[in-house]
Amino acid sequence: MFGLDSKLLQSPIEYLKGVGPARGETLKKEKGIFSFSDLLMDFPFRYVDKSKIHTIGMIRSTDDHIQVKGKLLSFR
Repeated sequence: MFGLDSKLLQSPIEYLKGVGPARGETLKKEKGIFSFSDLLMDFPFRYVDKSKIHTIGMIRSTDDHIQVKGKLLSFR
């Protein structure tokens, strides 16, 4: 799979740099991710494209998720 060493893919998730024991336990409990391979095969439930920036005039009532760029001129 992916041309990677299968031994590496079976490494426990807590050994991945930046994960550690605490986050590893959370991944195991909440997502069922126990190994590097599990993480690679965990695909998002949905994807929201945040690469497009809309102007106010481009907003439609049928749009579910959009990203708008603006400038706050005052705040109270």
